[in-house]
Amino acid sequence: MNIKERIQTVFDHVFYSGKRQLEITATMSAEDIEAWSSLKHFKLIAGIEKEFDIQFTNAELRQINTMGDFVTVVDSKIS
Repeated sequence: MNIKERIQTVFDHVFYSGKRQLEITATMSAEDIEAWSSLKHFKLIAGIEKEFDIQFTNAELRQINTMGDFVTVVDSKIS
C-alpha cells in the first residue's frame, strides 16, 4: 500500500468505523467532511502517527490543511 492508501485506511477507521464511505482527495479538508470534529481530528493525527511510526511536530501540524498535506508531510518523514 502507498502512503495515500494507508492514510485512507486510517481515515476510514476514524470517521466510518473502518468502512469506506468517502475517498480522500489531495484537496479535501475538514470543511469538506460533515463528520469532522476536533476529537476525530486528533484521532486521525494519532492514527496516522501510529500507522507510520512517526510523530508530527507542532510546525508540521500547523502546515497540514488538506489530506494531500498529510501525504506530503508523511512522505517527507519516512523518506
